[in-house]
Amino acid sequence: MTWAGAVLIIGPETRETAVVLDWGSRHAIRAARVPLSQALDIQGALACALVVLDALEDPPLAIAECARLHAAAPSVPLLFLSPLGRELEAAALRAGTTAFLERPMESARLHSYVGRFCPRPLASVAPPSSTRPIDLGQGVALSLDGRALVVRGNSQAITPDAWQLLEYFLRNPGRAISPSELVRKGILLASQAPRYRALVFDLRRKLGPARGRISLVRGFGYRFDLPAESTTFRGSFADGTQNFE
Repeated sequence: MTWAGAVLIIGPETRETAVVLDWGSRHAIRAARVPLSQALDIQGALACALVVLDALEDPPLAIAECARLHAAAPSVPLLFLSPLGRELEAAALRAGTTAFLERPMESARLHSYVGRFCPRPLASVAPPSSTRPIDLGQGVALSLDGRALVVRGNSQAITPDAWQLLEYFLRNPGRAISPSELVRKGILLASQAPRYRALVFDLRRKLGPARGRISLVRGFGYRFDLPAESTTFRGSFADGTQNFE
């Protein structure tokens, strides 16, 4: 296997590693799992887009492998799946892990973390739109399953991080969203909470004449308001779920 741009999963076959493989399949990104004992034999692994280390079977060996990979390729993100709880967090962070993921973890949240550290090219993150776009008014339309934002006939490029935030807004129209909620849901890491304002600023800029759909809730966060006729829209989000929650 050519590892360039791929997701490498190191560790045993578990529910969590299966979730990561499923994420790769959904987004047409190469992903494969190898046992921790074979990690040293992988050729070209340091060119991969993301490493997910599952420490369930052998935590000390997983910590050592994390340190080895980080020393050899510090730019490759490393997600460390803990056996249970946070007792290995300090050691994993010292070894160079990018994010420490505590079991038990819901599939949707794990998908969110993998998607955050393994961004997809905008042209390939989803199939062409097959459902009616959301009309935000003033010549602005959104296609969820196609991840397309069109402003007065012009397509706008949106980063994967900004799309993830936009999808969360769309799942929760008319409700104020705080930075702490985004951290709990895995949309942002705790250390990234200050980026919330910057992501919102970027979204408002891209929305152009519809920027007023995102409003500040002073002292709390931001709210995204949909046109009344769009609140019953049925479409597909990136993770395959449908409709608004």
